[in-house]
Formats: sequence, C-alpha cells, structure tokens
Amino acid sequence: MSIHDDPEVFLESFERAALAARLEKSRWAGQLGILLIGKAQAAYGFMMQDEARDYEKVKKEILYQLDINPETYQQALRARKQREAKEPRALLQRLADLAAKWLR
Repeated sequence: MSIHDDPEVFLESFERAALAARLEKSRWAGQLGILLIGKAQAAYGFMMQDEARDYEKVKKEILYQLDINPETYQQALRARKQREAKEPRALLQRLADLAAKWLR
C-alpha cells in the first residue's frame, strides 16, 4: 500500500484479488501483511499474533490507525466541491461513495 493509495480501495482490491484467486479467508491476513507499508504496516505489526491472523480484525485495526471512520467520510462529503471534479459523473460517483461509507 503506497502512501498515495486510498486504504479502503486498496483493501477492497485485495479482497477481490483474494476471492478471484480462491485464497482461503484464513490466509488473507498473512497475505495482506506482506503488502503493507507505513502506518498500515505498523498497525499490523503491533497486533497480537492471534489477532493478526484474523483478516477482519486486521482490516479494522488498519482503518482505525489511519483514522478512517464515519466522521472522516462525513467531512470529506461536506468538503467536496463541484469544481474539483473534471466531469459531473465522476463527482456524483465520488459523492455517492462517500455518502455510502459515511452511512455504513
């Protein structure tokens, strides 16, 4: 995960790749661990060994350490301005995505 990646998009892409490869979910956390860098890697590294084997716990801890939560989405949704989007469809998709994540 590079510092310029959206962590949630990265995790969703990882999940899709793991499903496509038919990787057993019990192996996801370990496979994800070798791809992480920076704060995400530190979050994974500081977890207890048993917890670090549970993909959902790893994912939750990474998002927590990167301060990604419903409030983050609410702020991003409110801060988004139409002039930032090059085309209205892209803006609409991004706003819908932020709203869905905020409400989740």
